[in-house]
Order: sequence, then structure tokens, then C-alpha cells
Amino acid sequence: MSEISKELGWRFCVGAALIASSYGALLFLPLVVVSHFTIASKGLMAFSLGMTPVAGKFAAAVVMGKPGVLALKREVLKRIGRAR
Repeated sequence: MSEISKELGWRFCVGAALIASSYGALLFLPLVVVSHFTIASKGLMAFSLGMTPVAGKFAAAVVMGKPGVLALKREVLKRIGRAR
């Protein structure tokens, strides 16, 4: 476990899992495209699947709270700075 997850506990782990798993919904978009539903149904399903990562990030922010979001932001910016 990283120092962030030790510091923030289970909330950070659940929030990180929500962010990561919400992108899995995008894998179902090709199945919607090749399905035999009406255009309106396909559009609604594609919109729903496309919004899942956004909703997942929002849910993760709610679960993690302000300290978790700030810790995640600090860690991401630290890693981006290291990559340059």
C-alpha cells in the first residue's frame, strides 16, 4: 500500500477503484455500434457509456472527500513533473 492509501484509508482505495473501473464501460461502445437497435437507442446507450467515466470521477471525488482529491492531485502532479 502506498503512503497515500495508508494516510487516507479505505476511502482513497475505493475512489481510485471507481476511477479506474469507470473507464471499462468504454470497452462496450463497439458492441453498441454493431448492435441491431434503433439509432435513437444506440445514441442513448453510447451517451450513457460515454458519461460513465465522468460519473465515476464524480463518485470517486464524493467518496474520497477533499483530502483524498487533494492527495490524488498532488501525487499526479508529482508524477507528471517527474516525467518531464
